Amino acid sequence: MQRLIIRLMVLLIAISLLPTASQASPSVPPTRFIDQPWLNLYYTNLVWETSGQCAGMFRVQTTNLCTHGPDPIEPQQPQSWDNELNYPNNKIHVSMTQSSQPCLDDSTNYYRTQVLYVRASDTQDNSSIIAPVLRKQLVGVDSIYNQSAQLTGGQRHIRWQLDQACQIDVQHVVIAPSADNDFGSTIAAVAAQGFNRADRKYLMFVEARYYCGIATVQHDTQASSANTNNHTVAYARIDAGCWNARVVAHEHMHMIGGVQPNAPNTSSSWHCTDEWDIMCYSDAPSYPQLVIACPEHSIRDIFDCGHDDYFHTNPPAQSYLATHWNSANSLFLSQQSQFWQVYLPVAAH
Repeated sequence: MQRLIIRLMVLLIAISLLPTASQASPSVPPTRFIDQPWLNLYYTNLVWETSGQCAGMFRVQTTNLCTHGPDPIEPQQPQSWDNELNYPNNKIHVSMTQSSQPCLDDSTNYYRTQVLYVRASDTQDNSSIIAPVLRKQLVGVDSIYNQSAQLTGGQRHIRWQLDQACQIDVQHVVIAPSADNDFGSTIAAVAAQGFNRADRKYLMFVEARYYCGIATVQHDTQASSANTNNHTVAYARIDAGCWNARVVAHEHMHMIGGVQPNAPNTSSSWHCTDEWDIMCYSDAPSYPQLVIACPEHSIRDIFDCGHDDYFHTNPPAQSYLATHWNSANSLFLSQQSQFWQVYLPVAAH
């Protein structure tokens, strides 16, 4: 009996000396980061980091890019733009209507958001119709930025990469069949085709249904234009079931640096807690309590409902956004009025 007790004590001591999961591998993520397919949450090729520039986030494997991970599908998800591809009339365009807005930009400058239509070579090719669909709907994403800016007395518009006709440029990118399986593989595939400029934010509309949305972001709270969110390539992936203005605006805001984890109403995981706000929700791993600070339901479709966390066109002196990173100052946004041509498709009847 005594020998048995001694053996048990030795065994317990040996077990206590074994490294914990986090000690054994600093890249083991919190246990709440597990695949949840019903929410479009997948963590393949995302490496949890405890130090370095991606500390407290995931590093996209084989890159130095950071992400908080995938965003879940909303309980009441707005209709996806890909529904427009399901109606035959939308595939026939016999005329185009042009906006009266003059083209104020020749698309030769730096700091642009490049739109990519990405599909695996073994998936359906909707490239013949997708460009006009995206151009039409991306006006709504830009409107979210400008309506949010107007609430603080300014205006902001996305600086799109434009084509020679002064339309939003939509590049068709074909990748290998397995390259749409996860975020890292998709980034690697499009980067290998030259979409890797440090002065570009790549908005990837992927013909797949794994994720809802996921984007890279840089942890840098400095207020100056030297902020790394201004000078680092970024990628967002939005899959077909989530092609809508709210999701696209959310992921685009991540690419330009919102919401930094020291903001006044931070969730500590790159979102905020004062609803209703495009960037606010109770996220993993801590699932913080939310506060309804802006009760109007329509406010759900604007940025920074309290104007104090990540977006203000003229923040008060000494306020958080006057002394820390303010995404409204991103070099990827324009302070001009709408400055690209909008060609809307007209379907044949």
